[in-house]
Amino acid sequence: MANYLERLLARSCFNDEERLVVQLLFEPTPWLVELSPEEIDHQCDIVGWCEEEIGTRSNPLRGKPGDWRITDLKGRMWIGFRTRRQLLEFKGYRNKNLGSRSPFLGRNDKNTNKAESPRLAVPAHS
Repeated sequence: MANYLERLLARSCFNDEERLVVQLLFEPTPWLVELSPEEIDHQCDIVGWCEEEIGTRSNPLRGKPGDWRITDLKGRMWIGFRTRRQLLEFKGYRNKNLGSRSPFLGRNDKNTNKAESPRLAVPAHS
């Protein structure tokens, strides 16, 4: 099963250099979802919830490990989580508080209880 980061890289129009940057940014937090324009208006609330409920914000460019990351990629806002369980917690928060139903990249995956972080098919570059 491909993780969400692999799906993002496979379907997007990133050039090779951009692909490497995206992979570096989201390799520690590969369970991704795109935020809708309405949700972007609530970014401060989302960040506050993630800090309280999920844990430390990831910043791989500075060598800071963490459980989640939010980043603008080519004008689209993405949030990634270290585990699928964290992604599902965010889905619950988002549906309850933001009223959003925008799709997850992997919404058709059958194993929704999987909590471990998936392995990437492409190795990260230093």
